[in-house]
Amino acid sequence: VEITAFAWGCPDDSRLGSVDARMHYVPQEVHSLTTIVRKNHWTFKDVKCGGAHTLVLEKYNGLVIAWGQGRYGQLGYGHVWDRADPVMIVGLRSVVELSCGSRHSVALVDRVTTNDATDGEIYSWGFNDYGELGLGDCNVRLQPHKVNGLLNADCKGISAGDKHTICITDGIAKKVRDLPEYQEYFELLHSEGMLVYDALKKNMEDKGLNPDYLDTPDAVMPGQPGLANVACEY
Repeated sequence: VEITAFAWGCPDDSRLGSVDARMHYVPQEVHSLTTIVRKNHWTFKDVKCGGAHTLVLEKYNGLVIAWGQGRYGQLGYGHVWDRADPVMIVGLRSVVELSCGSRHSVALVDRVTTNDATDGEIYSWGFNDYGELGLGDCNVRLQPHKVNGLLNADCKGISAGDKHTICITDGIAKKVRDLPEYQEYFELLHSEGMLVYDALKKNMEDKGLNPDYLDTPDAVMPGQPGLANVACEY
């Protein structure tokens, strides 16, 4: 089956690909993408548009092709330059679902065809001022990075919004307060107050527990299920 891609709209930041910017108000074939597709005999499964970038998912090997605005790393190819010609994201395979935020991107990778992955791993890259990549900091990523906070969870779906990301998983989320080894510390802090705060932290540390958890009883444990599926708008 021959595949042809068309684009139209605002031509800024190369978001339409290799089209004539003067004719942006009518659909035009993205010739560079068509060339790559036919040369490699690819079939596309899905296409997603972000604020000013586009990701395309190849059907059989789960490869990802990107173009458009790249200044925040949202194209995932290791640089911050805009791309009118599509570029394949190296190292990202077996992707089953994509989502584009305004300036970041996320991918759901299937473990069945990835040797070192578990069920439904999530990878993210791009802008991260608000922690939307879920990587434990607010640093921009120019290439895909694994979201280790959901490392052992069976992720089933993802959706990227303007400044946030949501995933759905099987099961029920377990929080720090649900772990038996931590419950007594929360109960003591609740009954005795801040007078025992330092002593509780010291005792937790002596027993090999994480004393920081005393401040975050509602934190979801790493590898636990996420939230309900919600379509994100930006």
